[in-house]
Amino acid sequence: MANNKNKIGIYIVSEDSPGSSVLSHIIHSEYSTKYIILKNIIANGKSKLLGNLKKYNDATENLSRVFLNDYSSFYCFLLTDLDEDKCPPALITKWFTFPQNERLIVRVAVREIESWLLADRKNFSDYFGLSLNKIPHNPDNEFNPKEFILKLIVNYNVKKGIKEQIVRMEGSNYFIGRGYNDEITNYIFRKWNFKEAVKNSDSLRKLVEKLATLK
Repeated sequence: MANNKNKIGIYIVSEDSPGSSVLSHIIHSEYSTKYIILKNIIANGKSKLLGNLKKYNDATENLSRVFLNDYSSFYCFLLTDLDEDKCPPALITKWFTFPQNERLIVRVAVREIESWLLADRKNFSDYFGLSLNKIPHNPDNEFNPKEFILKLIVNYNVKKGIKEQIVRMEGSNYFIGRGYNDEITNYIFRKWNFKEAVKNSDSLRKLVEKLATLK
């Protein structure tokens, strides 16, 4: 514990494994001397995350006292997708019908975490075997980035084995494949470069800026 006295302890709470992997990857690759991840909580869906929001809020207050002597400070980062909500501030206002703890940091992917992955256009196209001109320059403007990725893989993917993992076909219809999260997570840790992605995603940039300035 003594070696971590100068680090900020954090809990990560996310809807799913890709969200958890994104924040973990950014911290491990760029901020490992500043932060230490104490726990990674995957809520398994937005509704479950929202259902436990008050619990996470209260726990953040309690844990900031528990870890007072072990780390320089403590925060809980909660990652969620904007989905169909108007904007991140509107979503946060709707969710917090109680006072938000100042150490519970909410960051919202516009409109889904997949937009952040698309934002590293070159590496996304290379990893999944897609032409670069098929990847949007402003993925935060995609209304349904996950659906967009599925459609790309179905119609244009050229890498063997990727389609079978990402997409489940039923006739001419396609759905999220059983290996979707695993393949997306592999991409995050093996190829995704958040420093390139922030150039094309304002919502990701805000997350990275928060990590850089938090004390």
